[in-house]
Order: sequence, then structure tokens, then C-alpha cells
Amino acid sequence: VGVRGLRLRGACADEADVITCVQWCTANGVPPAVRGGGHSYAGYSTTTGLLLDLRELNSVTVDRAAGTLTAGGGATIADLQTALADGPHFLPGGNCPTVGVGGLTLGGGIGPNTRWAGLTCDHLQQTRLVTAQSEALVVSASQHSDLFWALRGGAGGSFGVNTSFTFDLVEAPTGSV
Repeated sequence: VGVRGLRLRGACADEADVITCVQWCTANGVPPAVRGGGHSYAGYSTTTGLLLDLRELNSVTVDRAAGTLTAGGGATIADLQTALADGPHFLPGGNCPTVGVGGLTLGGGIGPNTRWAGLTCDHLQQTRLVTAQSEALVVSASQHSDLFWALRGGAGGSFGVNTSFTFDLVEAPTGSV
């Protein structure tokens, strides 16, 4: 682990893998970094420590009756667009297909519909988060509410590893906005 120049990658298939990686980082004094989507303009997934690669956590489930969407921490805008393509709802935010839903949400979520539909983070109902202490938390307005408000566009995901996100969807307009 202490070898100079060595890049370590933890490919996470589920939340249990994320917990294992966080525990390993803590036990070995190795700094973790998270990759959820395909890129980070700010370089947040650049590390000399362990890269927790969430790209396999890319499931997207839409509940059309409830108007909600749940996405894994590695889902991208393309994954969301595919899941929502044939329905009357969408999630406001960016339109670059390789952007991860985690970075989009945790960074606020500005996009072409922000003016009338709000930011992506405005529609976040809850998220699952693995803390530095390896605790898996459900974070919402009613559970860990201070953390919930901090995550909604506050710091680019520096409070833990978000393994899933649940959103309220917006009904697609039929006229001009």
C-alpha cells in the first residue's frame, strides 16, 4: 500500500463493498477518493490513495405512480435519461451524459431547466451515505437532517460516500416554459 506512485482502485459492486473499502482505508491510513460518474472537472476523483469506483452502482429505478426515481451512486445522466425516456417525468439537471448523478446532485445540479424546475439537489428526497466511521446512513429531511441539508449542493460529496439517491421527479411540460 505504501509504494510510491501506486494507484489503488476499489471497484464497488454494492454498499457492502463501499463499507469494506472505507474500513480498509481507515485501518491502513490510506486516503479514499470517490468516482461516481465518468469525470470530475475539479479533480475530486484524483488520489494517491484508494479510488472507490462506484460505476457498477448504476441502477436506476423509476416509480412512475409516485413520481420518484432512485439511482445508484454510480449512475450517470445517460442512465437517468434512458430510464425516464418513455415517461412524463424528468429530473432537472445537466445534460452531459457522462456526468454522475452523485457529482451533479452534491454540487447543486445546475442545468438548462433550473430557472423553472429548480436544481437537482432541490428534488433530493433521501440518500444513502457511508460515513468515515463505516456507518451506512439513510439521510433525509427527517433523518440526519443537518447532514441532508449540507449534502444538497454544499460540498461536492465530502461528507461520505453516497451509494444511492432518491428524487422527486418533475412532470415534463407540454407547452413552453
